[in-house]
Amino acid sequence: MLRPPAWNGVAIPGAGFGFSPNARLSRHPHRRGLLIVSASPCEDCRQVFSAGENDRKLADSLEEHFPGCQCERYSVGDGSPGPVADDEVLHRIIVSPRDYDPDSNTIRSPLFEKVFANGLSVCRSIATDAELAALVEEGLVHTASETPKQVWGICEAVTSDIREMRGNDNERLFCVYDQTVSRTNKTTLPFPTHAGIFLRWPPKGTLDRKILRKDFAGRLREKFIANTLKPDGVRSGLFCALNDRAQAGEFRSD
Repeated sequence: MLRPPAWNGVAIPGAGFGFSPNARLSRHPHRRGLLIVSASPCEDCRQVFSAGENDRKLADSLEEHFPGCQCERYSVGDGSPGPVADDEVLHRIIVSPRDYDPDSNTIRSPLFEKVFANGLSVCRSIATDAELAALVEEGLVHTASETPKQVWGICEAVTSDIREMRGNDNERLFCVYDQTVSRTNKTTLPFPTHAGIFLRWPPKGTLDRKILRKDFAGRLREKFIANTLKPDGVRSGLFCALNDRAQAGEFRSD
């Protein structure tokens, strides 16, 4: 699915990205990462997300094969309503203690460092209450030996603000895709209104790349934390109801 001409993304080069037609996405037998072979630009993008959902090198693979956020103008997620628009608000649901450290009263930094691995998971504001509840319910599952989890807060940011973030060399830092993710129950459809944020800069071989990537992930963390909402102020108490169910042991897995 193509965005209209006014779309702010980077223009895509010639169809097929120079790959041969009628091909597939697979893993190279002797190399780490994904081997891209093309059927069409849209299908190429969809396949790399489908094959790499749990690949911690997915951010690097995207920039290697589709540099400059080229896949943003295509719908890449199964069941997605379409690419993420600039004016959409994105939510990161903060679950304690997974994402939040109650001792230091801080949102954990490693959560946002997924942005340079297999992506930072966020929920689109167009999600229905049912979709949002289903997503959060899976995040609240815990074992009998663990303390019940709770939704501590909801951090949000506007998509255009994320896409406009730049590095010191004025290179765009982040791509936002309508990436959907698998459910715990693999027989059910993916979450349709999930999205993924990926860091695309600096490129491999850059001096102090590891430090720079953590710094950029920290800047994204600050962007989200700047607008943090408490559960009782969102979706007419949806998250408070989920917290009550969690406290009652409904999401204990054994």
